[in-house]
Amino acid sequence: MRKSVKRIAVYVMCGMMTMGTLTFSAEAPFLMEAEAHSGRTDSSGGHKDNKNKSGLGSYHYHCGGYPAHLHTNGVCPYSSNASQPANPVKETEAAKTEAKAAYPCWQQDNNGWWYQTGKDSYLKSTFADINDCRYYFNDDGYMVNGWQKLGDDWYYFDESGHMVTGYATIDKKTYNFDTDGKMK
Repeated sequence: MRKSVKRIAVYVMCGMMTMGTLTFSAEAPFLMEAEAHSGRTDSSGGHKDNKNKSGLGSYHYHCGGYPAHLHTNGVCPYSSNASQPANPVKETEAAKTEAKAAYPCWQQDNNGWWYQTGKDSYLKSTFADINDCRYYFNDDGYMVNGWQKLGDDWYYFDESGHMVTGYATIDKKTYNFDTDGKMK
């Protein structure tokens, strides 16, 4: 009887935790669903992710309720004293080694979001389809948002960096964008 009550309590708790995990963030370039796990973390606060569900490799952290992330040089990027690289290519050797198995992956620093494709490479000056969404990365390699004039055409990227197609209301005006994202 006691085991059954514990088991039911665990199922209820897991259900409650799972229902509250859908996160929408204006800062993230994508919608993210954090999956609850058993809480079995090691002394560093991290845990193994052998199936790489997070896309960050076989080990990651969930500090302070933030989404799954890596600790560059042992420092949480969400801590107030964490120093972020100013440019995607200036990432430390230790961070490159730690993230090696996690390519391709989203990265963020003080200048914005960028998409790392390999040890020393990232997208720049290009469109990219990532997880069924289309993004544009500027000459510095950062994801853009808002109005962008690319060549002779105007495009609009929402706050998550997703390229807008079809009809969209922006600042109380309705615009029409073709399937390539160009404003008609």
